Amino acid sequence: MEDVLEILTTVLIIGAVFGLPALSVSFFTVSLVKYKRTDKDAPEKQSRRTRLIISSIIMGVLLSAFVTLVILFSISITHM
Repeated sequence: MEDVLEILTTVLIIGAVFGLPALSVSFFTVSLVKYKRTDKDAPEKQSRRTRLIISSIIMGVLLSAFVTLVILFSISITHM
């Protein structure tokens, strides 16, 4: 039972490490495309711009955390 729990924990951690940055990039891409396709005079342009800014901040934070984690892993492997 402990082995199954350990495997499940490992899968969830790996999924979070790789899945969250991938989801943030796709959310940013969708927000950017919707913002660019909106007419300049449309009233929803402001709300889409807000979503674009929020998604870009989330993407930047998660991608920088992912890159930092990969760099730390590579440094730790070289010092083994």
